[in-house]
Amino acid sequence: MTPQTVLPSVWIPHLFAEKVPEDELELKAIMAFYNLCMDKIIQGDFSLPEECILTQPHLKNALLSGMPLPNYCSGMLCSLSFIKQADLTVEQDTQLKTLQTVLEGFQGYLNAFRAFPQMSKTLQLILSLRIKVLNHV
Repeated sequence: MTPQTVLPSVWIPHLFAEKVPEDELELKAIMAFYNLCMDKIIQGDFSLPEECILTQPHLKNALLSGMPLPNYCSGMLCSLSFIKQADLTVEQDTQLKTLQTVLEGFQGYLNAFRAFPQMSKTLQLILSLRIKVLNHV
């Protein structure tokens, strides 16, 4: 199974709670970001934006509501809701659930401790990781 492109006409209403922006500058900015994301996908670059990288001294602040990483994870979780789980293999379903757990964990500081109970012991390991979006899902 290969990923299929979801056209902006499908996802823009979800992004703006069923209200499509009419301002030309907003639409141009959205499409520029969409094109940037598509270019990265075509190049095989599935890494997170640099603003989403966690560092130990700023961990709690980085996971506050409205910060780049929690926002990114919320958006990714929303996009994953479009996946038809009935069409997934067992392996893909497992990968999807793992990815959802990780994304939910990075939606907030307390969520991280719930999603990663070993976090207190392995905080350095988690902080050194960059989440890679799986090509399989």
